[in-house]
Parts: sequence; C-alpha cells; structure tokens
Amino acid sequence: MRGFVRLVATLAIACCFVLPSQVDAADAASDTIGEPGPVGRAVPSQIAFQGLLVDDTLIPPTPVEGNVGLEVRLWDAATNGNVVWGPESHVNVPVNQGVFQIALGATVALPISIFDGSPLYLGVSVNGELELARTQLLASPFAMRAQEADHAMTADVADDGDWTQNAGDLYRATGNVGIGTTSPQSALDVAGQVTTEILEITGGADLAEPFEMSSAGALPVGSVVVIDDANPGQLALSSDAYDSRVAGVISGAGGVRPGLTLHQQGTFDGGQNVALTGRVYA
Repeated sequence: MRGFVRLVATLAIACCFVLPSQVDAADAASDTIGEPGPVGRAVPSQIAFQGLLVDDTLIPPTPVEGNVGLEVRLWDAATNGNVVWGPESHVNVPVNQGVFQIALGATVALPISIFDGSPLYLGVSVNGELELARTQLLASPFAMRAQEADHAMTADVADDGDWTQNAGDLYRATGNVGIGTTSPQSALDVAGQVTTEILEITGGADLAEPFEMSSAGALPVGSVVVIDDANPGQLALSSDAYDSRVAGVISGAGGVRPGLTLHQQGTFDGGQNVALTGRVYA
C-alpha cells in the first residue's frame, strides 16, 4: 500500500482569524466567512492550503504525481481532540511534483465562530488512508497586521453598551455626546464650528439673547423690555406705550421657548433671554 508523508503545509490566507471579535456572539454563532454583514466581513470565504506529498515507500522518498482524493478536517488539538469543522472532501486533486493546493471551505462553509483565537489543527487524509500528522493553522503576516485593526475596534473603541445600531441608524437613549470636549453639557455639545446646509429647530420659536435687567429681581416672562438709559448694557421693564427704546420681549411666555439663543461665554453669560425676532408671547 502506498504511504504518503506531508513535508510542507502552508496557509496562504489566514486573515479571517481576527474577525470574530468584530461581530456579536449571537451573530457569530451562525455566520460563515465572507457573508455580507457588519464591518470586518469583507474577507475571502475560503482558505487556500498548499502541501507537499511524497511516496515514502520509495527510496529515496519520491514526490507524488497525478490526482489524489483528500479529506480535510479542523481539530481543536494536535492529537485526539474534537472536530470543529469538516469533513470536507476534495476529489481528483492535481499533484505536480508532490505539490497540491486546495481551498478550505470550498464545499463546506467555514463558520466564523471557530476563529476565536483558540488553536486549530488541520488534518488531511489521502485516498481514504489514515489521517496524516496535523498542521496547526497560524496567522499570515497580513493577518497579524489586521489584528491591530481588530484591536482598534474592540479595545480602543470598546462597546460599552451605550450605543445601539438598528439597520443604518446608530443611537443612544441617555447621556450627552461631546465633539471637541470631554465634558459635554448638553445632548450634543460641539466645541468648534459646525457647518450644515439646513438647520431645523422644532423646540422653540424665537431667537433670543441674554440681557441683564436693571431691576432688583427677574422680570416675568412675556414682559416687554426697553433699553435702560440710566444703566448702559441693561434693560428695564417698559412703562410707556409706543416706546422707541423697546429691545424685545422676555422669552418663555405661553409655553413658547427660544429656538436659538446667542451668547458669548465669559462675556455675556448672565441675564434673562430676550426674544429679538420670531414668535413670542407678550
């Protein structure tokens, strides 16, 4: 009976080994490599495997020529252990000067869940004979580089459960989001310039600015206020009809809030919001 010894076995593609942490556990349990889905799936659906077969009944051992039948499995141990994928059969595999090449996953899908960082060993049987010594699957140089991208997605930007993805939407139900600041003070706090074509405001109807009042206390919302000649920079309650010094109306009456407020931190911080334009109750 002819005996075969595999002298060389290499993996041409191994970048899929860094993928499992980019999908959730439930998704990974049923997914196979190469299927469309979340970021990180755009990889080949098969793994190229190349080996060298020699006939060890000859002296010296001679590389095999012709076609052979191969059956391959992935195991979780170098000896004994459990089959985690396969068997997958490859018939009439061409062998030239002992060298053959097959694609793992060509007929039996490779589940992405098995590539979780645990050791994997490839077992090959030739022409129905006993399985040859298993070869451990190791990452290629490109896969080692890809692992850095995987680390960036899973460690540097860890998913702490605050964000939820629904189809093409990404949202969070609580907390504040800051851009350019580490301590956002509102639902969206941007420290810097914002550019947009259209800004739609649905929570208020007037444009207001904060002004200090010359009175001892705060004036009621809806009050008409005028420039106070005796106190530059401050406003006072209007007492005359058709007063040409009218500055605006204190915003907030009738449940109508300011839609846009203008102020400069450190310069104009205090006072009451006075509606300068828009719709306001007086």
